[in-house]
Amino acid sequence: MLYGRNGKIIQVDLVVNLNQIIFVYLSVVYNWTTDNVVDWLVNFVHLPQYVENFRRNQFDGRMIPR
Repeated sequence: MLYGRNGKIIQVDLVVNLNQIIFVYLSVVYNWTTDNVVDWLVNFVHLPQYVENFRRNQFDGRMIPR
């Protein structure tokens, strides 16, 4: 249990649903810079052959489909 400043019990929602996770993820991705996208492209998707194209076109998080 958690108690507020007034000493009363506060209910805490510890359940996170999939929609909340997706919303947060997409919000963060939307704000990625070109460098962030290139890092993801190389280190997570393993497609380094496209780095030059992404940099040339200044591909950032706003361009990633939601």
